[in-house]
Amino acid sequence: METMRVYRIEDKFGTGPYRRRIGDNTRKQMEMEARHCNPSTHPTEAIDFYDFHKPGERFGFDSMQKLMAWFGPWLPHLLSIGYKVSIYEISIYEVRSGRSGKQIMFQSKLATKVDAKRRKR
Repeated sequence: METMRVYRIEDKFGTGPYRRRIGDNTRKQMEMEARHCNPSTHPTEAIDFYDFHKPGERFGFDSMQKLMAWFGPWLPHLLSIGYKVSIYEISIYEVRSGRSGKQIMFQSKLATKVDAKRRKR
């Protein structure tokens, strides 16, 4: 079986920064979300994948470089409030690539978490 690695920002519950819970808002996180509302730099799932994600699918990146490019200057802040970079291994057949080439979706229940890293600020 051919596999690949997926890099994802998530909290200890596996929740990504765009799916925060009530009370988890911070000014910087809201600023990041507002700046990410740009289809040319941060395409939405409907634009990048033609549809919405299916149950169990999560967003991620096929390289650490793409993750860093997506979150850019907000990455240190996200790491400082409890998010981490998780690395998953998954069959290439369980991954959907966005048209932009920037992000992917994968079936989280079919993936194996191989590492979680907190990068230093």
